[in-house]
Amino acid sequence: MRREGKGRPGAKRAPLGMTVAQVAVPFVLSAILAGCPSPRTAVPDEDTVPVVEAVADEAVLAPLARIRLEGVQVSVSGQLGDYGSHLLMDNNPSTFWHVKTPKQMGPAWILVDLGEDRALPVEGVEIIPREGHANLLWTRPAALQGSSNGRDWDWLAYLSLNKARMQATGERAVFPVSNQKAYRYYRLFIDARDFYAMGEFELFGKGPAVSAVGLLQASGAASTAGGRRRLLPNVSVVLATTDDESLRGLTRVPLGPEQLRASSQLGAHGPDLLVDGNPGTFWHTDLGPPPRTAWLLMDVKVRMAVRALRVVPRTGQANQLWNLPVLLEGSQSPDGRHWQPIVYLHLDKRALRGSGAWAVFSFANQRAYRHYRLVITEDLDFYSIGEIELYAGR
Repeated sequence: MRREGKGRPGAKRAPLGMTVAQVAVPFVLSAILAGCPSPRTAVPDEDTVPVVEAVADEAVLAPLARIRLEGVQVSVSGQLGDYGSHLLMDNNPSTFWHVKTPKQMGPAWILVDLGEDRALPVEGVEIIPREGHANLLWTRPAALQGSSNGRDWDWLAYLSLNKARMQATGERAVFPVSNQKAYRYYRLFIDARDFYAMGEFELFGKGPAVSAVGLLQASGAASTAGGRRRLLPNVSVVLATTDDESLRGLTRVPLGPEQLRASSQLGAHGPDLLVDGNPGTFWHTDLGPPPRTAWLLMDVKVRMAVRALRVVPRTGQANQLWNLPVLLEGSQSPDGRHWQPIVYLHLDKRALRGSGAWAVFSFANQRAYRHYRLVITEDLDFYSIGEIELYAGR
């Protein structure tokens, strides 16, 4: 990698056969004219900046985990109308970030601030084009950069893709990046005249710290399409897996249809259908206007310490599960009042689509409650759940 500053003398190699001047001059000139958020914009030593060619298979990132960007501050160089940065992280390639038009001179960029004390080594990037419009991605390789202070940038890699092939095949662009240094800030720097739009933007890393990014910020906020929603302080967030190994040593809690109540239901699709053993039947909330808040109350009859929860989506409708972290609460009172927060439950719906897999949440809870409640707050994506199960310590 190379820190921005004065280049070293010696031979330089531009990516993909371009001359150093073809790469460096546009980067420098356009960054200055665009007011890109770095006061130090200079030519990197091309010999030390690798060119990474995109592949279509996510398997190359198999040792890594997707970094959750919910709650992370993500900004962009500019946007067309409402097509802003929040649409890069909504799990929907048909929505997209679009740069301003008519296009101004200067680069486009995406800036990610992982947050104070949240530096991580990013080792993978995935770009999903706007649905049906891979032709709006770049031709000149984009640059992935890292910074500890948001001012001084290290150039980590040039990301090169074949957008004509992507347009024809519908594939995504996956980039494994050789980077072992932890940065708080990452920037995708796109100095290409033909770049206009991107569907989804994802970063990958490894280690236990990855799961905390974006969900345990000091601000306690989670991203929404309309802004930011606060999370309760000092309440942990657990991420779903599809592995039942974490249920070992626990006992499934008996739940009958009379033990469940919900904030609302659509027609005959009530909460009783969550425990009938059939994901083809489901609880569905009403179709009220936003902002919609839903809850599901489970009375386990006697006090017990629930330490795991499983849900399976309505058959073929994983997209109707929640998108923002959901709060699990407990109440020790017989009438189900005086709620105490236990944990936030977060999931990646894409891992459940078409698989029939359950989302498994395992968490540390030592307190015994009689009533448990899921609270889905102002989540415009949430409509239904197929089945639900609780597990308690023996």
